[in-house]
Amino acid sequence: MRDIMPRLQLKAARLQQGPRCKGRILHYQASIGFSPLLGTTQTDRRTIASGVDDMTTTSEIRIIGFDPARPPRVRKESYIDLYFALSTKAPLEWCEDFNIMGRRINPSPKIDASKGEIIDSYVNKMEQIAPHLAVVKKAVSVCNEQYLEKLRQRELALAASSAILKGQGGEQNRLNEIIETLDFKSR
Repeated sequence: MRDIMPRLQLKAARLQQGPRCKGRILHYQASIGFSPLLGTTQTDRRTIASGVDDMTTTSEIRIIGFDPARPPRVRKESYIDLYFALSTKAPLEWCEDFNIMGRRINPSPKIDASKGEIIDSYVNKMEQIAPHLAVVKKAVSVCNEQYLEKLRQRELALAASSAILKGQGGEQNRLNEIIETLDFKSR
């Protein structure tokens, strides 16, 4: 089973550009006899389907500058809107965690969880931009760490539940044996 993984990941990377990549990859998994029930974790399947590892991309989320479509401008209002662009699209759960954490910062930055690319914030004076950016950068870093820890905890829980299923006797063991004998290669 392990010798199939590198070939599968290579195929997943090649298919990633297609419009229905995930469906084709899952079909490919079935056609070579790859079964999620036989020793792969949820992250393995997510990695194969997306072509990248969530932990890698999440640890690289950082502020790379301002949103080019909405640069900071001096306005009549007594505040300056700041739209910070992120290096990669943040996952939904990461965005939710960031918004919870952002409520503790004054003024509160927030991110649209459906898009996950821009952090919206503001300051009252121009002199506050640099200190506010430093605080928001720190929040992004802490959020990255928390999200990675959540992923790690999920992996541990999933690995424990997989070990329990593999170790069960009786009906589950019989089902696992039947699944192992299925032939997905022939038509």
